[in-house]
Amino acid sequence: DLLQPKEGYVQAAEWAAGALANIVRVGPVPQQEAVDAGVIRRLADLLPQVTPSGKSLVVLAFTSMAEHHKDAVREALSGSKELATLKEFRRSTNEELADYTHSLAEMLGMDVA
Repeated sequence: DLLQPKEGYVQAAEWAAGALANIVRVGPVPQQEAVDAGVIRRLADLLPQVTPSGKSLVVLAFTSMAEHHKDAVREALSGSKELATLKEFRRSTNEELADYTHSLAEMLGMDVA
């Protein structure tokens, strides 16, 4: 499973998250298949491991999944480790990452300021 990075394969998991963000935007059927496959939890597990170049990809994947599965995404991101990571992303000097994280949090009704 590409979203469960093995030692040295975090970048591949990040790219998989980016591809997933595009695939699930097609509509509710691919999103449901991703949910059924446990993708939201795997993305949450990946969140604290991502490299600087992969952070936006993972946030975009969550945003895409949240279009039809807000509750599941909110639940996956409600742990203390996940919230701390999102807060770090929101405070990032990378404006794109900060904006993407803000948009995701706003969509989910979460405070990550």
